This record gives sequence, C-alpha cells and structure tokens, in this order.
Amino acid sequence: GCTTGNAISAEKVSGAREPKEQTVEVELDDKFTDATVNFAIELFKRSDMEDANILISPVSFMLALGMTANGANDVTLKEFERVLGDGMTIAEINAYYRAYVKGLPNSKETKMSIANSIWFKDAEEFQINENFLTNNEMYYKADIYKAAFNKGTVKDINNWVESKTDGMIDKIIEEDWLPKSLLTSEQFEYVKNIKLKPQAIKYIKENTDLGLKESAFYYDMYIK
Repeated sequence: GCTTGNAISAEKVSGAREPKEQTVEVELDDKFTDATVNFAIELFKRSDMEDANILISPVSFMLALGMTANGANDVTLKEFERVLGDGMTIAEINAYYRAYVKGLPNSKETKMSIANSIWFKDAEEFQINENFLTNNEMYYKADIYKAAFNKGTVKDINNWVESKTDGMIDKIIEEDWLPKSLLTSEQFEYVKNIKLKPQAIKYIKENTDLGLKESAFYYDMYIK
C-alpha cells in the first residue's frame, strides 16, 4: 500500500457502490483459450515491424480493451466482442478475464500480477456510466479515483504506480502532463519467472509463421 510519503489525495470511489449482480464464476475452457490465442496471434502479426525490436503483452492489451468495452454499446460493443471473444458477449468476456487473472501464479519463485486503475475528472458536466465503473471494479479489480486532473493528479497517478510496482517505478507521467480527456486508465503487469506451458508453445509454433525462438516464451519484467 501507499506510505505517508506517497499518499494519494484523489477520492477513491471503488468499493463505495453496491454491485447490482453477483460476479459470474466460470472455468477456463477451450472457448476462452481459442479466442485468447487467436487474439494474441493477430496482435503479434499486426505489431510486426521490420528491423524493429518491440515488446508487447497480449494480456495487457486484452484486459485494457476488455475494460474499455464495458463503456461501449451498439456497433462498437459488437466489434469489441468480435475482436476479444470471437463473438462472445461482454458478460462472458468479463467472467473469463476475471477467472484468468484470479488463476495467475503468485509465489516468491513465480509470479504474475496485474494492477488496473481508472481516473475520471471531478466535474459537474461529466457524468460517468456507473455500470462501466462497477464492471471494471468487479471483474478487473480496478482502483477507481475521482480526481481534479491537475498537477496534484499527476502526483497521485505516479504515487499509485509506485505503490503497485513495489517502488520499482516511481514516475510514469511528468508534472506538465494535463490530460485533454476527462478519463484515463493505467495498467501494470508484473511478470517473474513465467514460461508458457509446452503445449502452448507447441501450438503457437505450429499455427503461426512468427518464427519465435524459445527465449520468446520466457518473461521476467514489468509491462505498462
């Protein structure tokens, strides 16, 4: 948690609302695996840049898009559902993502942890959808803050990041950062000694032409 030296002054509103429904519990199955692998493969293909060394995390992309999808509707929501879940509903995607994150390894030797937050401007003219906040809190464990979006908010976001990364990252935005939007989201992924299961590596190698080496499946890093 935050120490006195890096306290967050913004109003934390997560935990202040009663969910309208209980979270749906699901088991990870082939339906989830197929959708997730397809998304990751397409992401790698579309992110390939010639003569460039890039680092991307499909998990971070999936969760960030899943969080965003909860604020979409109509055609936009259908596109999110198609890209993330091969046609699964947002309710199914939320449940699967919650189960996935809940099952991540967490020990001294092997660990993968993810932290999410949503910051929205404290302004009378800005009305944020309560279902968007509730679903992100329930399914993505997002810390939600109402903030002034001034220099104090810059400090708050940096303090949040520092607390979630055990002090390894103490700044992510500069003091002159003042967002033009009324809402921002921050996400961090911490990976330690994670290696894909042999069957997953075999599947990716046999079903893609990415030419990934064995070292590409071993991780130990922070990813924003």
